[in-house]
Amino acid sequence: MAFRCDTCKKAFRNRGPCEQHMATLGHKLPQIKCQGCISMFNSQENVEAHMDERNHWLWTCKECGEHFDTSLYLEMHLASNVHRPHHHECPFCFESFVTPSAVVHHLESTCCEVADWLDIKHLFGLIKDLDPDNLLTIRGAAPKEKEKNPPIRFNGKRFQCHRCDRSFMRQAGLEAHHESPFHDERLYHCLNCTENCGKEFVSLAALFNHLESESCGIMWFEDLEHLHNQLKRAILCKHIITPATLAV
Repeated sequence: MAFRCDTCKKAFRNRGPCEQHMATLGHKLPQIKCQGCISMFNSQENVEAHMDERNHWLWTCKECGEHFDTSLYLEMHLASNVHRPHHHECPFCFESFVTPSAVVHHLESTCCEVADWLDIKHLFGLIKDLDPDNLLTIRGAAPKEKEKNPPIRFNGKRFQCHRCDRSFMRQAGLEAHHESPFHDERLYHCLNCTENCGKEFVSLAALFNHLESESCGIMWFEDLEHLHNQLKRAILCKHIITPATLAV
C-alpha cells in the first residue's frame, strides 16, 4: 500500500515518512470542514474559532448556547437531564430533583437534612410493612449490615474476595468490591411480572433507575412519575400498597 502526499502526490511506503514530508513542505491539506461553509482547517481549534467568529455552528442548543460537533451530540444533550425541569420534591425537605430515582437516592443515602434518620434499611422497613402481598418487596428479604473489617486474602498473585470467586490485581480493588452493593441483600423486584423480567435490586433507587431506563418496557418515564407519586402518598399516609397503587 502506498501513502501519497496530499499536494504533490509523491508516494511513500510508510505513513510516517509521508506525514513528515507533508509537514516539512507544508503539503498537508486541511481536513476539518466548517459546519456552515466550505472553509477547511488543519485543527479543531482553528475551525471552532472560525465558527465562533462567523456564527457558523449548525448544532447549537438554543437554551444554553452550547455548541456541538454533530447533530447526534446535540440530541444527546437535549435528551439529558441538563434542561429537564426539577419538579420531583423530597417529601421532607422539599428539595427538587430531576427524576424520581434521584429523590429516592437522596433519602436512602441519608442526604436529607430533615429526615437524616432515613436510609435504605429504614425506608425498606416502612415499605415492607405496607406491602403484605410483596408487590414491590421480596418475600423474606431483610437488609443486612455490611461486614466490618472483611478479611484481605492474597493468593500470591491476586486479592481474592472471601465470599465469591472475584479477584483483583490490587488491594484497593478488593476493598472497593467489599464497599460496593455487590453482596448486599436484594430487597425489591421489578414490577414486570408478565414479561418475567426477574431482576432484583438492593435499593428502591436502583429499582427506579431500572424503570426509568425503560429497558423492560413495563412503563414509560411519564408513567413512572405517576407511580412515584402514588407510592410516596402510600408511605406518607401509611396506606397498604395494592395493585391499584402500582397501576399506571
